[in-house]
Amino acid sequence: IIACGLNGTITSSSYAAILAGSGNTITSGNLSAVIAGQNNTASGTRSSVFCGSGNTASGDQSLILAGSNNTASGAASVVMMGTSSEATGSGSMVIGRAGTASNTGSAIITDYDATAVTNAVANSLVMSFVGGIQIQNKAADEVGFFGATPVNQPNFIADPPGGATTDAEPRTAIAAILDLLIELGVKAST
Repeated sequence: IIACGLNGTITSSSYAAILAGSGNTITSGNLSAVIAGQNNTASGTRSSVFCGSGNTASGDQSLILAGSNNTASGAASVVMMGTSSEATGSGSMVIGRAGTASNTGSAIITDYDATAVTNAVANSLVMSFVGGIQIQNKAADEVGFFGATPVNQPNFIADPPGGATTDAEPRTAIAAILDLLIELGVKAST
């Protein structure tokens, strides 16, 4: 079905739809859709492109949500709001610009800096932001690492006081630091 738009083409596809836009195509993508945009292609089975331009969703069950010149070629891969991003691994995802998620289950979240970002490990997350990455934004927010129960920001560990005994105070401070690292899950408890 081509609902409206200009120069839309559906070939070798069953139950496919182009709802709007210009120059959008569906080729051999059964149950696929292009919702809007310009020069987008959906060619994987159950693949979809929602808006944007020059995007290609060729992996089975792949999805592109907005952006331009993106490719989702891995099975069940997703590119969201990107430009020149690629999700080529099965179950991979890219949010942002110039990301390449080529490994199974990999994800990239990036800003709109022009620097290309790739991942090197399957089932991993890579984040890249020129302005930095902040995990939580209030002391009461909770964070946990490596399966540890999330906790809020630990209390301040004071500098050891001076005095005649120079060994006990540093040992106490070091023990408090180690306890903190265990609590956050950064260090194993045993």
